[in-house]
Amino acid sequence: MLKPHRVEIDIKNIEYVCIKITPTHGRQLQVCCVYHPPSAPASWKDACYTLCNVLVSDPQPCILLGDFNVDLLTDKSLADDMAVTFGFTQHISAPTRITSTTASLIDHVYTSGLDYITAAVTELHIADHCAVSCSLKPHRSEERRVGKECLRL
Repeated sequence: MLKPHRVEIDIKNIEYVCIKITPTHGRQLQVCCVYHPPSAPASWKDACYTLCNVLVSDPQPCILLGDFNVDLLTDKSLADDMAVTFGFTQHISAPTRITSTTASLIDHVYTSGLDYITAAVTELHIADHCAVSCSLKPHRSEERRVGKECLRL
C-alpha cells in the first residue's frame, strides 16, 4: 500500500506539485512534477533551482519530472547543470514532442538517490507530446519483503 501526501513548498514563479509516497514496505520517495511555460520569466530557472535545493536537502530519494520546455536534443546544459549542481540523473533520451517537421526532448525525468529505474517514451498519437513514464524496482535490501513488483509513475 502506498500512502501519498502533498508536500507544500513555498516557491514563487514556478508551477509544480510535490508529493511524498510512503509505502508499507520500503523507503519513502519524493515525486515532484513541474511545468515550465514557454512564456515564463527568466526567474523560472532560479525558482526551479530553489525547488531542487529543497528536494535534495531531504535524505529520501526523489524524482523530478515534467515539461521543462528545454530541448535536450539541441542543448544539454540544463541536464548537465542538474547533474553537477544537484546530483540528478536525467533518464529520457528520445524525443518527447514530435510534429510533422520537428522532434524535441522537452519532457524530462530526473532522479536522485535511485539506482533501479527505467524510463520510457511512448507515442500516443492523441497529443503532440509523448507519454513519459518511469518504473522503479525495489531496492535490493527491500526485494525480499515486497517481491519483485515495480512502482510505475
